[in-house]
Amino acid sequence: MATAQKPNILLIMADQLIPHLTGAYGHPVVRTPNMDRLVDEGARFDAAYSPCPVCAPTRACMLTGRFVSNIGAYDNAASYSCEEPTLPHYLTLSGYDTVLSGKLHAIGPDQLHGFSRRFTTNIYPADFAWVPVRGVEHPSERSHALNYVGEAVQVGRWSDCHSSDEEAHFRAIEYLRAKRIQKDATNPKPGSERPFFLHVSYHHPHEPFWPPQEYWDLYQGADIEIPSFPDNLDETYSTLDRWVNVYHGIRKAPQLRQPESLYRLRRAYYALVTYVDNRVGELLAALQETGFADDTLVIFSSDHGDMLGERGMVQKRTFYEYSSRVPLIIRFPDGRAAGMRLPAPVNLIDLMPTLLDLVDFPESERLPMDGSSL
Repeated sequence: MATAQKPNILLIMADQLIPHLTGAYGHPVVRTPNMDRLVDEGARFDAAYSPCPVCAPTRACMLTGRFVSNIGAYDNAASYSCEEPTLPHYLTLSGYDTVLSGKLHAIGPDQLHGFSRRFTTNIYPADFAWVPVRGVEHPSERSHALNYVGEAVQVGRWSDCHSSDEEAHFRAIEYLRAKRIQKDATNPKPGSERPFFLHVSYHHPHEPFWPPQEYWDLYQGADIEIPSFPDNLDETYSTLDRWVNVYHGIRKAPQLRQPESLYRLRRAYYALVTYVDNRVGELLAALQETGFADDTLVIFSSDHGDMLGERGMVQKRTFYEYSSRVPLIIRFPDGRAAGMRLPAPVNLIDLMPTLLDLVDFPESERLPMDGSSL
């Protein structure tokens, strides 16, 4: 395929976003007008799953098209080898300008993994700071569950997570504008310009649950469902459930049994989902403004979900639906598949072979991968 025919690719990724808590997947309360638009104009996958519901492993799996058991990046403190070929490597060979704005969450010396540039620094350690050291307190020993109780929700308070997302967002839009200026200034022959692969990766709606006031106010008095679970949880749920709840649930934070605490948590989460949706809308507007909308493939997804109090658990680390299922929406520049709803189970490791097919990267030049083209 000639370079001119290759689409630009915009891959937008949220962190810990539960698909069924979005309007795009039919939720009656959570406001996501921009994701809704993508669903109307593209294909919605209704059974998309994370290959490993933890941040760093999922991102490594997605970019390599391989399962964590084959790349060894087992958790948020495990090295992600620079010898693994990634989607950006392949797209660079296909003539793409491959750039990252936002979260990569790769552990080890390679902080590009095939991207030609990244516009922001890490929000989490890129070294082995999260590896347990006997007798020394480190971040992984602190309880995530305490971040989920009602009193941990702080409305309008700024965090480094907001700073990270706002910088990633700003630099992504500026990249699109710069590409437009460059294209106009050089006046290239049709088909001679390099297409782009722009990966914009946000931290939210991952905790801390500190929503901006304007988004919190959207859900004043809203009908917000909260989870319920039995009082005798230890007798009712599995051994794995009980273990997760000791470290990441109600055994660590008993306040998660309180309805008012859960309501406040869910309201903050709804607000941050809408915050992310607003960023999606601004990226789509930037594509339109810069003239790239008609030749850019747009993908929206998340690395995993969040138990958010279901079964007494918070965060991820399980293969229950709330933790492991992710949104996956693909909008083609030519409008194909608009409005499609696809029920077949798919995995984030399938994105790499899918995109390589779309840019006609030769099968004979690909190394083995576990994903299948969609």
